[in-house]
Amino acid sequence: MHSRVAAFLIWALVAATGVFWLLRLTAQGPSIGHANLATPQALSSRVELSRVLGSTPVAATPTAASPELSSRFVLTGVMAPKRSSVGAARPQAQGAGLALIAVDGQPAKPYAVGAKLDGNLILLAVTLRSASIGPEGGLPVLTLELPVLPPPATGVLPTLSMGQMAPPQVDDSDAPDTPPLVMQRAQ
Repeated sequence: MHSRVAAFLIWALVAATGVFWLLRLTAQGPSIGHANLATPQALSSRVELSRVLGSTPVAATPTAASPELSSRFVLTGVMAPKRSSVGAARPQAQGAGLALIAVDGQPAKPYAVGAKLDGNLILLAVTLRSASIGPEGGLPVLTLELPVLPPPATGVLPTLSMGQMAPPQVDDSDAPDTPPLVMQRAQ
């Protein structure tokens, strides 16, 4: 009896190993676009493979240039502090004001003044319709502005005269045949 159980366990282990390797070899990863074919990870794996085969590694050059800075950031909303009544702006304290900024096509996230956006770029200042981005302690390299809102719809609604007003039509074809309620005044 023990030999049958041992044989069953060994063959089950062999079958599980076969299924594992079959799935491992035939599984397909997520599809990638044509622009993403030469990633740094793919280049490094090619370099490692060529090194194993005896080739000398060649320095990889970036194939795709980084997108322009203004196309990477989109301002979708701001919450800026009010200006003083004299007209001069108060000096903006660290964290005064928020901006909703979408970076590289991602959903917009709120950033406080002084928060790191990407790399060495931080949110320097927020005004009522714009946000300035630049290196910490430096001058703004990019100013994002909210799109101009369309003008509000204005106009005059048409007036109705008493002759044009009609009582609402009620369809009582489905109503039961009951007499209407009549209220009588007590005398």
